[in-house]
Amino acid sequence: MEGKIIDELKFRSTNNSNVKELIDFIGRIEPDVINHLQQICRFSPEFDSHNIDHSRSVLMNMEKILGDKIAQLSTMELFFCI
Repeated sequence: MEGKIIDELKFRSTNNSNVKELIDFIGRIEPDVINHLQQICRFSPEFDSHNIDHSRSVLMNMEKILGDKIAQLSTMELFFCI
C-alpha cells in the first residue's frame, strides 16, 4: 500500500512500536481485503465497481482533500482512513 497517509504512518512508526504494529497489521490484512472486494464485484455485479482500484481512488481523494492536514490527524484517524 502506498500514499501520503501510509507514508505518514510509516514516518510515525520509526519512533513508536504501536504504530509499527498497525502498519504490519495493514500489510497482513491487505490480501484479504483485496479478495473481499473482488467477491463483492463477483456476487453483486449490479453494484458500482468496489474493487481495490476504487478503494485506492477513494484513499487518494481523501489525501487530496486533507492535503497538509494529514500530519494533524491522530494515528488512529489515519488508520481508519485506510
